[in-house]
Amino acid sequence: MASDINDNGWIVGNAHNSKTGVDHAFLLAPIPEPETYAMLLAGLGLLGFIARRRRTA
Repeated sequence: MASDINDNGWIVGNAHNSKTGVDHAFLLAPIPEPETYAMLLAGLGLLGFIARRRRTA
């Protein structure tokens, strides 16, 4: 069961293994989706295009 989430999006909680009866703590850190990297690269490419266009004009 998740019990808290911080400003970075990390989720903390505890889990119970019903087969062994052991409790475990966990920490989940989000991984950016591949689309996030694609949008970052597209934005950087656009900025480079605009900078190059301004330099030649």
